[in-house]
Amino acid sequence: MKSFYILFIAIVVSAVSCRTKEGAPGPAGESNLTQQGSVTGTLAYVDYQGNPISVPFSYSYYESASDNKFYYDVNGKKNYQIEFFRRDLKDYNNYINFSNLYGFNVNNQFNSPSGGIFQFSLVKIIDNNLFEFSGYFNSSNQNSTYVITNYSFDATTGRLIFDFVLTFDALSIDSSTRYNRTQAATLTGRVDVILNRTQVYTTPPL
Repeated sequence: MKSFYILFIAIVVSAVSCRTKEGAPGPAGESNLTQQGSVTGTLAYVDYQGNPISVPFSYSYYESASDNKFYYDVNGKKNYQIEFFRRDLKDYNNYINFSNLYGFNVNNQFNSPSGGIFQFSLVKIIDNNLFEFSGYFNSSNQNSTYVITNYSFDATTGRLIFDFVLTFDALSIDSSTRYNRTQAATLTGRVDVILNRTQVYTTPPL
């Protein structure tokens, strides 16, 4: 009887343990995050002490469905709009956001975006020091620039691929960080993501 009791306890403990593992949140406890492609690249900058910095990044996750969508004018077939956000798995302060990217579709060929909003944030330990960067600009900003090349968008699958170079002028960099606001920053990278098509057919800004 004692042996049976010990065996019974062992089975119960094992079952509870397995249930706990199966019911645990997803990777690193981030069960509410989705991965559909990634945005990778390098931030080049000169910090407030005059030191050149080159920091790689790779962001692959998003939380809200509204952070991963595209609009396509299927009737007039003349324009499109794209919005997507990607962040680090463990740190929500590390992210990149491409919002309101809009462009034209000519003869079923999606041209590179004509404009949009670009936002980037990175927090990282470099040489035992905390490095923080945050930049934001609209394409209408004449001092900040964006260049998108090798652009490919498939409205059937939602796959979006392109290379980019974003140049944040000094005034587009968050003033709360410790910089002298005289140095521009350059973000060079590649987008390869899968977007979800929105059913809200609103005309994007032109």
